[in-house]
Amino acid sequence: MFTKLIKILQANPKLKTVTKYLSTKNTIRVTRFGKYRKNARAEDFRIQVGRPNYSARQFIKLCVKAGEPFPVKRIQYQLYPVKRK
Repeated sequence: MFTKLIKILQANPKLKTVTKYLSTKNTIRVTRFGKYRKNARAEDFRIQVGRPNYSARQFIKLCVKAGEPFPVKRIQYQLYPVKRK
């Protein structure tokens, strides 16, 4: 499961975080550490397994309310924040 999430992040440089929801109390999240650079020698990723964070808990509440079965089939993507001008 981890390799699939890491491959998704490597394929798309605009993504920052990829989250897979296994149950209401368990998630897998892979986050790119630092900004994406084309000429970088290596990329760093952080893998977090366990309890969901605040935004993930809100998403889980919406899934339960909508009747979505767990594990959620679709993987959730999060982009880098856009700076204000």
